[in-house]
Amino acid sequence: MRQGGGAVTDFADEAQEIEIAERESAVAEIRRRAAPPVQVFFECLACGDPIETARLSVNPAARRCLMCQEAYERLQLLRSKG
Repeated sequence: MRQGGGAVTDFADEAQEIEIAERESAVAEIRRRAAPPVQVFFECLACGDPIETARLSVNPAARRCLMCQEAYERLQLLRSKG
């Protein structure tokens, strides 16, 4: 093996890593653009009160405050049983 041959390999490895990183970045950008935008609601659709900040941090697409969401889910459960 010739002296300094490792430098060529290191350069090739580095170039390959850069190419992989660029591809991953491009794929992530395509996925981000293809994803539907998340619409954030600050007021509950049912009662008009502000949606709790903690709820929005867990579920930015929440459309109801916690109390109204629980009531909505109970109503849906009753409708599905009857």
